[in-house]
Amino acid sequence: MTPPMTTVSLRACDGVDLVADLHEPAGGELRAGVVLSHPHPHHGGTRHHPLLVEIATLAVASRMVAIRHDFRVGPADTIAERTDIAAAVTDLRQRHPGLPIVSIGYSFGALVALGAAGRNAGIAGVVAIAPPLRPDSSLPVAPGGPPIHLIVPRHDQFCPPSLVDAIGAGGVTVDIVEGADHFLAGHIATVASLAVAAVDRLLGDADVS
Repeated sequence: MTPPMTTVSLRACDGVDLVADLHEPAGGELRAGVVLSHPHPHHGGTRHHPLLVEIATLAVASRMVAIRHDFRVGPADTIAERTDIAAAVTDLRQRHPGLPIVSIGYSFGALVALGAAGRNAGIAGVVAIAPPLRPDSSLPVAPGGPPIHLIVPRHDQFCPPSLVDAIGAGGVTVDIVEGADHFLAGHIATVASLAVAAVDRLLGDADVS
């Protein structure tokens, strides 16, 4: 069951208006915030993707506030979209000052989240689910940057575990999802649980002061 939500408007720093769904636990102290970023908008990706909804549901049950945002409409290049994640982070920071925030992205959203990791001081960690990395790419892991956790399907058509191993990234933690491919059919609940569990681990490694 999807937790109660409020649809909100975001404005990126370059003036682009975005829509997002905000989920907040009822009463009590919050433990963290999560920004949820969807697959490629040119291939049907929206904030309503079932994985993002399931992560939001589990996050709220774990006393986290979650925001599922849409990416801008236009050429999707992972560069401009970093400002969309920044807009969602800013919204959560304004609503809940001092709350540690983890960026969680799936597929294209994972690439954007990784790219934004070292450029937004408001991000305490990144969970990248099935990021479609290239053999010649690298993970943006810089000294002092936020910790990163990858969730990689065993049979991912775009970035299998062997490619992650070949790219290499010291300090990055990885979960392998057995039996799953890039599209996660039949594995949504498992991946959502792994993502929320990863938030706690990342915040344990991050400086969230």
